[in-house]
Amino acid sequence: MIRSDRRVDRREYFRVWVAPDEPVRVYLRLSERHEQVFLARVDSISVGGVGIVLNLLENSEVPPGVGEGILHLPTLGRVKFEGMIEWNTGARVGVRFTKISEQDKSMIFRYVVKRERETTKR
Repeated sequence: MIRSDRRVDRREYFRVWVAPDEPVRVYLRLSERHEQVFLARVDSISVGGVGIVLNLLENSEVPPGVGEGILHLPTLGRVKFEGMIEWNTGARVGVRFTKISEQDKSMIFRYVVKRERETTKR
């Protein structure tokens, strides 16, 4: 029997890292008990969700729950979504999209394909 201690990443959608020279910004508003608003940088993205890097002042202050947000994709435009905070490490949070239009999914898909092409050219 072959065993592996490595964690298997079981994602439904292909994920790419965001280029540091072309940042993707996210505006996220959480309204669990009291409204919190975050403007942060996305470090990874897929059609299913985003990984967000928090400012030092915001670390660990993101409660689990549902929120709505807007992604700003370079050269493509704005994407509106509703999402669920899936995990929080203090410095980063993961948001799974729970409500997003097909048009906005398509825009994210185009961004992911573009980034993958840029990455494989290197």
